[in-house]
Amino acid sequence: MKTVILLAALATAGMSAPKMEGARLHAGATCYAIVVNDKPIGTTLLTVTASRNAGKPVWDIVVHQKVGNGAFDMRDHFIVDRKTLLPVRMDSQRGQERTEKGWHRVSIEYG
Repeated sequence: MKTVILLAALATAGMSAPKMEGARLHAGATCYAIVVNDKPIGTTLLTVTASRNAGKPVWDIVVHQKVGNGAFDMRDHFIVDRKTLLPVRMDSQRGQERTEKGWHRVSIEYG
């Protein structure tokens, strides 16, 4: 609902939402250290791969975080249109066992 209100306010003010430009994204991988008080406690690995979904060009994006030697392990996976960056599919996994605090499996298909 907030998005609709924001877009209505932008339209009324004669402004538009920023254009999504998939061509500005590039394939690659980057690993970041998660640091607290100068001590590394985990990592975030971000990978972007050019791929195809149902014959259409897409970006396949994975964000994988691990903290505390795997005590926290979360992986978010996005498939977005390569030109517009509009979502095609998303899935998220956290934890290994259902009994773990915060465990989840989420999968969304956009139509």
